[in-house]
Amino acid sequence: MGRPVSGDGSGSGRWGVCRGLVRRLGALVALILCCAAACPGAAAASEPEVHIHIFLSKTCPHCEIVEEPSLRRLSEKLGCRIVPHHYDVDSLDEYKRLVVLEWRLGDTGNDLPVVVLGNHVLGGTAEITQQLEKLLAGYRETGLPPVEVPTVKDAEAALRAAASASQAGGRPVRLAYFDESGCRQCARAERVLDLAKARFAQLEVRRFNARTDDGRILLEVLCERAGVPASQRHLVPAVFVGTKALIRQDIADAAVDALCSQPANAASPAVWETTPEERAAAAGRLWERARALSLATVVTGGLVDGVNPCAFATLVFFVCCLAGAGTNRRVVLAMGVFFTLGVVIMYFLTGVGLSEGLRRLDVFPSVSRALTWLIIGGTFVLAAVSFWDFLTALRGRARDMKLKLPDRLRMRINAIISRRLHARSVAVGALGLGATVSLLEFVCTGQVYFPLIRYMTAVSDTRLRALGLLVLYCLAFAVPLIAVFVATYFGLRSERLVAALKRHVATAKFLLTAFFLGLGALLLRLELGRSL
Repeated sequence: MGRPVSGDGSGSGRWGVCRGLVRRLGALVALILCCAAACPGAAAASEPEVHIHIFLSKTCPHCEIVEEPSLRRLSEKLGCRIVPHHYDVDSLDEYKRLVVLEWRLGDTGNDLPVVVLGNHVLGGTAEITQQLEKLLAGYRETGLPPVEVPTVKDAEAALRAAASASQAGGRPVRLAYFDESGCRQCARAERVLDLAKARFAQLEVRRFNARTDDGRILLEVLCERAGVPASQRHLVPAVFVGTKALIRQDIADAAVDALCSQPANAASPAVWETTPEERAAAAGRLWERARALSLATVVTGGLVDGVNPCAFATLVFFVCCLAGAGTNRRVVLAMGVFFTLGVVIMYFLTGVGLSEGLRRLDVFPSVSRALTWLIIGGTFVLAAVSFWDFLTALRGRARDMKLKLPDRLRMRINAIISRRLHARSVAVGALGLGATVSLLEFVCTGQVYFPLIRYMTAVSDTRLRALGLLVLYCLAFAVPLIAVFVATYFGLRSERLVAALKRHVATAKFLLTAFFLGLGALLLRLELGRSL
């Protein structure tokens, strides 16, 4: 029989020891993995932490620069860990904390959003864009601990201590506040007024829209009373108490508190109460300031658009058709008058529709602002393309120009002209022809008209003034038409008219280039004046 296996357990003992070691090793690995899972930021903890405090409104339309995606990209770029602390200043308690923190750091009245890091305070998107990355780069090696932000209780105590002992004798203080849709600086001004109303029970605030007709006139009246320079009278936000004014960056908590604490301001009547004489004088000043620039711009635009080759070529074809049909001079003049009248009427109605549409968009600030910037950009693009057409025309290749009527549409207009020349009624036929042709040509002439309409609505203090500018533009547009028909009546041959058109195409394109550049610059100045 074979020898029995030894039962001393030596083999199984060694195997047991190995199994024990394996179990301990597995437990150690599991412990390490658990620690790693429980502390995913362990690796990141080795990176310096830079704490920043961000005070903003949830309704802020331009705060992308301090939102999480932008900060994450900035963190990756700089190689440091940015730790943001957000505060919603739509809450009055959070706004109080911001005010007292700014007092401590000696930098008050900043535009929203406000970023605080260390002893630095950055206010508004422009300042944040220019300085935030540079400041963060200076802390990426050392890191930056969080700032001690006052608690709500501490902030309220500080505000109570800073309040003036005089509360204007307990009598009401009436304050007029002006803003407009899409105003970037108005968010901080509104928080300033919210805090003032919480601290001064006698404060009465009435809000006005500076973009409405009544709002513009009232703003001008109050600016005149307060002696505000003409260059600042269109700016918002603006605050008026008695005969005192605070414009834009002047609207700070301390300044509003000072106005509310002056007994003289409580003794004065409601600031928004005006006389008919004051309003009439204000309307006159608004008209005088806007008239010189806007009238010159609109008249120039109408004249330049009137000699626009894509529209002028149709006029030449019309005159040539009249000459080819053997029409006598009196009929030519009559058709010219009614054709021009049809063009003016249709142009005016189109302008009214577009102008009213742009005004209605003002209730949607983001859409209105985006459209305005699109128009500004498009105007500069049209300037560049018109300059290219100018160079092309100089080389004698006018057919290769970009800004012109499409051939199919041009042929359709010519066919309509040829058919309607034989209408029984000269007046009705020419009037309808002018209206139809101007509507079809809008594909080309609208390149000038549409941005000009945006300009007209921007500089007009009332709808009546905007309509007046539209009429002026249409009349200026009709001047070249009238000149051609009058010259034809006095014997200008169609062959000479065609030759003149070909000879001056390059000049017309150069004028269009200069006009688009000037109009784009004016629109840009107006928009920046509202948003800065």
